[in-house]
Amino acid sequence: MDTQKAFSFAQVFLFLVFIGCSSTPPKEQAKAELLLRIGTNELVSKSYTAALTNLKKAYKISPKDPRINNNLGMAYYFKGRKQTAKKYLRAAIKFGPENSDAKNNLASIYLEEKNYKNAEALYLKVVDDLTYPNQFRTYFNLALLYQRTHRPHKAIEYLVKSSEENINYCPSHYRLGMIYYEQRRYREAKKKFKDSVMGGCYENPAPHFQLGLTYLKLEQEDMALAKFEEITNRFSRTKFSPLALDQISKMRKATFERKAKAALDRKRAGQIRTNADALTPKL
Repeated sequence: MDTQKAFSFAQVFLFLVFIGCSSTPPKEQAKAELLLRIGTNELVSKSYTAALTNLKKAYKISPKDPRINNNLGMAYYFKGRKQTAKKYLRAAIKFGPENSDAKNNLASIYLEEKNYKNAEALYLKVVDDLTYPNQFRTYFNLALLYQRTHRPHKAIEYLVKSSEENINYCPSHYRLGMIYYEQRRYREAKKKFKDSVMGGCYENPAPHFQLGLTYLKLEQEDMALAKFEEITNRFSRTKFSPLALDQISKMRKATFERKAKAALDRKRAGQIRTNADALTPKL
């Protein structure tokens, strides 16, 4: 079971540009701003067709606005038109070289396409933007890239940066825990999985399940059993409930077998003592 794929937060993040402050616009520009605002809100609410309609109207009025180009690009992306999306994202960067959101978005599409060289180059340009407020997500995306290109040390470096930049960003803790788990660094993995079930990720079953597996590796069976039972109770309708039940069943079977073996060993030890007593000469 690939719990990384099952963990809904472990993904490449895409960014929309919201309306910012600007000088008093002329009448047509005011209309473009209104359409941009409406289209952006529709993107957020996943009304992609309506968003595309309004952002295209905004673009027709102001085709060199980097914000409009970015969000129009993302509307095309969510409609499944990646090539068109890339065209508008490149325009957003051309007309707004400081637009780190557009760079992040274009890099994420490159990452999705396994164009790792171009993705890395763009992400690193975003990293150089010291005023960018979403840098923790850039670090996370870079870590995904380094994992996919088999550079675990770099992946760890950027996951640590992401979690330090935003200690409440649980996807970074979770993915870092997965790397430690795969490297058999179970104590470090346990700490990161504990961090990943705090805050907004508390209601996601994947890190809870992985924490239970880590307890098992550390031979903390009582903690593991409690965690798996918690999953069956709290996440009974998810795919992790039968996985947790399977672990509980295996643990109970192993416990039964240990007790049976211990009882058999005691019985054999008793028989050996009895036989030894019988063979001992009486004085």
